[in-house]
Amino acid sequence: MTVFYDTSVLLRVLGCSGRLQETAALELNRYLQDLGFDTYYFSGNEAEVAGILETIIYVKDTGKELEGETADAIASGEVTLSQIRMLQLAFPERLAALNVC
Repeated sequence: MTVFYDTSVLLRVLGCSGRLQETAALELNRYLQDLGFDTYYFSGNEAEVAGILETIIYVKDTGKELEGETADAIASGEVTLSQIRMLQLAFPERLAALNVC
């Protein structure tokens, strides 16, 4: 069996939505893999994640208002802009390390 993650799940697995969302997404990923499911994402989702990370960095660098789960996670200190910058360069590798390909 195969499961394809959408962009929002990928962002949560990567920790962009804060610790609680990351923990839940990682547990879901582990449970699915323990049940024998293969976990994948489409190349379009990879492009969307890259675009979202780029937009988050641009918005924060230009002093504009960020909204959504990532904005809440940044405001609460659960995620830093430095972490987002690092993800921007290495998120496919991080997903691959979690067997999400």
